[in-house]
Parts: sequence; C-alpha cells; structure tokens
Amino acid sequence: TRKRALNFYSLANILPDPDIVLRKQGKDMRIYKELLCDPHVFACVQSRKSGVLSLEWDINRGSDKDKNAELVENLLKKLDIQKLISDILDSTQFGFQPLEIMWKKDKSGYILPEKVVAKPPEWFCFDDDNNLKFRTKENYYGEELPNKKFLLAQNNPTYNNPYGERTLSRCFWSVTFKKGSGSSKSFNWQTPSWSNKRGNKFSCRYA
Repeated sequence: TRKRALNFYSLANILPDPDIVLRKQGKDMRIYKELLCDPHVFACVQSRKSGVLSLEWDINRGSDKDKNAELVENLLKKLDIQKLISDILDSTQFGFQPLEIMWKKDKSGYILPEKVVAKPPEWFCFDDDNNLKFRTKENYYGEELPNKKFLLAQNNPTYNNPYGERTLSRCFWSVTFKKGSGSSKSFNWQTPSWSNKRGNKFSCRYA
C-alpha cells in the first residue's frame, strides 16, 4: 500500500526518517546525543530514568509452577536488569533503541540470553515494511537482521513513523538558542513537560 501511495518516496526501499529537526539540519540523530552535554537536559533525563529505575519489578506467574517459568525467572535474575531497563528508556529520547541479544548454551543444553547489549540507533534504519535493518560499510541501505537476534524498543511508533517519537527533538532549538545566547538567563526557555513524567508508553519486541 505504501509503495503505491501518492507522494511517497523512498531510496533503495529505505523509509526516510520523518524527523523535522534532522531534515532541516541535514544530520543524523547523533546531534541529539550532543544535547545531553547540556547539564539541564542531562539532569532531566537522569531524573526521569531514576524515577523509573527506583520502582520495584517482579515476575507474576500466578499459580504456574512449570519449570520453564522458573528458568525464565532465574535467567532474569542473572541479567543486569537495571542496565537493561535504563537502555530501553533511551528509546524515549531517541525514538527507538535496538538491543542485541547474546545467546549462549548453558550446562542443561538450553540456549539462553547471556546478556543484552544496546546498540547505537544511528547504525540502523527501517525499510518500506517497517522492518529494522543494520547499516554497514558494505551496505549503506541496510542488511536484514538475524532472526531473534535483536530486540527493538520504540517510543510511540506508528505506521508512518517506526522511528518513534524523540523527546530530545522537542528541546533541540531551545538548547541551541540557549547556547547561542551564551547565558541561560538571556533566553527564556522551558524544559519540556516530559522531563517530569514517567507515563510514556513504549514497546519492546523482536526486531
């Protein structure tokens, strides 16, 4: 449907990133990482993350006493859950966050995740079918990912925008103007409302 739609264009089946700030700047999302050098923005991001990480988490398996449920529970206890949650929360800042699963066979013969590593989102793109692809030196337009090798956390993704909503894009110009003025007092700017909210919805699935 998308390929037949009027006014839709793509390059080598790569879905263009609709982010207005990136388009006007002619850059990728690494410019948002530079925003984290601003002490105010960084403090707001850390405050939001700390609020989520301070919450308790548990696995509710109800009355299920199946050994597989115990296996999953023990697996999550071995993983660095706090780091994993923190990495997933980066999707609210950058729109999406790919996470690579490192699989390993244990002594019982099960192939289980040994660790989950967040990878820079600027290394990835989406194709016309909203599938995540990995950009390489050999293939700028992206390669298909191995099955069940990556998790994908997204912040409010839509069919039109699988890249997700980026909270950092909302404060890009405010921070830029503040830097240009040389003083936070000479330019009246406000931190976006998301900095004090922890109710953003995001999804995490196999890429």
